[in-house]
Amino acid sequence: MIPIRDTIKSRTFPFVTILLILANAAAFLYEARLGPQLNEWIEVMGAGAFLFQAASDPESTVPAIGASGAIAGVLGAYLILYPRSRVLTLVPIFIFPWFVEIPAVIYLGVWFLLQLANGAMQLSTKAGEAGGVAWWAHIGGFVLGIILCLLLRRPAPAPVYRTYQRRFGG
Repeated sequence: MIPIRDTIKSRTFPFVTILLILANAAAFLYEARLGPQLNEWIEVMGAGAFLFQAASDPESTVPAIGASGAIAGVLGAYLILYPRSRVLTLVPIFIFPWFVEIPAVIYLGVWFLLQLANGAMQLSTKAGEAGGVAWWAHIGGFVLGIILCLLLRRPAPAPVYRTYQRRFGG
């Protein structure tokens, strides 16, 4: 997305700035639900995803660079935190764009199954022939995100009327 060589140097900076603003907004939204330790969550999910990828092919010499396993962990946590949400999805039919809202459970379930299928194919080939995508990091990050979210998320606040009934019996 960012050109390697550009004669107009100011052209790439607005693009990078917009991405940083969007990333900060997304981090703010997740932090509101996951707590102030969001960065630590993402780092742990990234490290766990890397370990999962390394365990899937311990003799690989392909460098593991990227944050896709950590992002997959965020997707796993999203699935647990917002199970009833819907994802606006573009489904191209020939040249006609069709936008449809898909439940996040179905969308992420299909995505996870695709990662499993590609990961299984990667196990049957050499890592260098598989295109260099860390499929097992995606799988490990997603599963780790679900597990960490179930273990460490904040409990939902009790509704006011239940607290009132317990204290005052009314």
